[in-house]
Amino acid sequence: MNNNLEIIADYEKKNKKVYLLTSVLAVLIIITVFYSLVSGAADIDAGELIKAALQQKDGMIYNIVWNIRLPRILTSLLAGMGLAVSGAVMQSILKNPLGSPFTLGISHAAAFGAAFAIIVLDFSGSFADRVLSEIYIPAISAFIFSQIAIFIVIFLARKKSSSPETMVLAGIALSSLFTAGTTALQFFADDLELASVVYWTFGDPGRTSWTQIFIITLSFILIFIYFIYQSWDFSILNAGDELAVSLGIDTEKIRLYGMFAASLLTAVIISFVGIIGFIGLVTPHIIRKISQSNERFHLINSALAGGLLLILADNLSRTAFAPIILPVGVLTSFLGAPLFIYLVIKGRQYW
Repeated sequence: MNNNLEIIADYEKKNKKVYLLTSVLAVLIIITVFYSLVSGAADIDAGELIKAALQQKDGMIYNIVWNIRLPRILTSLLAGMGLAVSGAVMQSILKNPLGSPFTLGISHAAAFGAAFAIIVLDFSGSFADRVLSEIYIPAISAFIFSQIAIFIVIFLARKKSSSPETMVLAGIALSSLFTAGTTALQFFADDLELASVVYWTFGDPGRTSWTQIFIITLSFILIFIYFIYQSWDFSILNAGDELAVSLGIDTEKIRLYGMFAASLLTAVIISFVGIIGFIGLVTPHIIRKISQSNERFHLINSALAGGLLLILADNLSRTAFAPIILPVGVLTSFLGAPLFIYLVIKGRQYW
């Protein structure tokens, strides 16, 4: 009886810590969003921010807030949340701490797709220029090649009964293949095309329009709901295929559907924002280090932490060397690599 009471008490104590972490992350996001709105090359005080929210569509402050900073902040929040939750799902269903959109070849396939559109496809002429500016052919091409990479990984996994090792190895091979393809395209590019490809690969949340933000938001909401709905199956799958099969779970179906959904969300984000590394890889590890929880709250907290980290990184990229704005993808790689090494050395074993 006493043992049962102790187990219940420990469970409630753990839940309180998880709820506290979720609340703290949500509050930090609100504070960071507000700080990002008022800070930058042009400082805006709280009064000016309120006026910009209420006044008509004119004035410099209004344009800075609504047309420059707010779209950038929302894109950073959504991209960080999407990449982090995709990484968490990939690591869980693959039972591999290296699972992430960046390590499974999706980001590299998107980079190749954008380079292919910029260098190979011809956008000369007034109609083509209008299509390029309105429909964003490089983003569409990046999305298409991301989907090609996803289907290759899933096809190879199905040939080998969707084992986690097969998916990871296939992703590594595709990363190398698409990186070589991008390098080959750059070799034949002229100076302007080469500069465009390099700029796209940097990763920049400031390039999105409100239409693109809506697409990212809709994709994130739908896929995140699916992840939460499947979180119990992900937890069982993470405990071992034998246990999952004994409970009547189709491990191959859950793993393939989960990988496809995570990859699809990643492809949508990368096609509009560019390559942003290490958010999907590092964030789930940080959450596991801070708090042990069930899969549902792990996904929620990973999403919140990913959004917070990318907003902070973007704010730092805008203000550290103002008026020069650093590409946020470069900054996340610089910060993410040593942080991941630290987590590997100091972190506990979860896999």
